[in-house]
Amino acid sequence: MGLTDETELNLLWDGWNKSNGDSSLTNGDLMLGLKQRIVTNEDYNISWLGFVTLPTGTRSNAQHFSPFIGLLWDRTITDNISLFGTLQLVSYVESRDRKNQFQPAIGLSYQHTDKLGSYVEIYSDIAMNTSVAPASVFDAGLTYLLTDSIQVDFNFGLATDRRSSDFAGFGFAIRF
Repeated sequence: MGLTDETELNLLWDGWNKSNGDSSLTNGDLMLGLKQRIVTNEDYNISWLGFVTLPTGTRSNAQHFSPFIGLLWDRTITDNISLFGTLQLVSYVESRDRKNQFQPAIGLSYQHTDKLGSYVEIYSDIAMNTSVAPASVFDAGLTYLLTDSIQVDFNFGLATDRRSSDFAGFGFAIRF
């Protein structure tokens, strides 16, 4: 929801989750955040994003607040192609220990029509206070605007490091 032309309030839900080999369905946490544009022009944009995960879900780590902060950027290459990336810091609790991760990402998006878009991205999870090896994932997705304010999307990811999990998902976003 836009608070001003440069600031938005975000409420996200991580959805229902089911992992391989696990017969139970878990309920994801709610996330509350703000996004603030820092630089906006025709060629590139820079924003910061801050979230806190609220302990509302049924997963084992759902009893803890988890902060997240990120720097987002994009660069227009042509009318239909953009380069984008993020630099994120995430802190969460797992097995009673707080873990911190650095998550860089870079991707390319393509606007096929006024309503249909696609993207490819590669990102990493780099542990900052544990000896866990970095994880790397390639993901891609399609976005479709049902109306000027409603978007649906489908995405999937493939682990490039044999430690991460492959995934598929879909989303629904409403602009207020």
